[in-house]
Amino acid sequence: MASSNPLTVDVVDVLDAVLIRASGDLDLATVDQLADALARTEHRACELDLAQVTFADSTALNLLLAHHRRATAKGGVLRLIGVSEPLRVILDITGTAYLFQPGSGPEPGPGAEPGPDASG
Repeated sequence: MASSNPLTVDVVDVLDAVLIRASGDLDLATVDQLADALARTEHRACELDLAQVTFADSTALNLLLAHHRRATAKGGVLRLIGVSEPLRVILDITGTAYLFQPGSGPEPGPGAEPGPDASG
């Protein structure tokens, strides 16, 4: 079943850091788009802006947790710099929001621009 609000994923790659912006529904029907973008960032600093995600389900949470685990093992980091209300609810209920905050992993490499505050 297609999502009512298709997911759009934009990637900005700067030196050792990557900014990924996603908007629309993040669910079983669309999660592969974001998974493909994240897969290329496992060994790097990645800031993920999900402020424009209109719907998220457990599939979205599973993707974020799996990517966090793989990135941490490979020396990368995933930080959420914008979190929409639907996703914030999931992170709060599951107690996993702390995994994606600034300071939760290695610092970005030389030349990386600092991201906006994650407090949203």
